[in-house]
Amino acid sequence: MDVNKLCMGCMQELDDNVKFCRLCGYKLGTPNSSRGLQPQTILNGKYLVGKVIGEGGFGITY
Repeated sequence: MDVNKLCMGCMQELDDNVKFCRLCGYKLGTPNSSRGLQPQTILNGKYLVGKVIGEGGFGITY
C-alpha cells in the first residue's frame, strides 16, 4: 500500500488529488508539533506514524 494515499488522521485510503480527508476532515500536509515525529514517518520498517492525538508528561500518542 502506498502511504502517500493514506490519511494521516484516520489511516483511510484517499482519493487522488484531495486536500482534505472526506471521512475525518484532516488537512493533508499538516505537520505535527516540532517535538513530535512527522506524519508518514516509518519506524523500524513497520510502523507508520500518523497525526499526534495527545501529548503529556510521559510522551506523545499518535
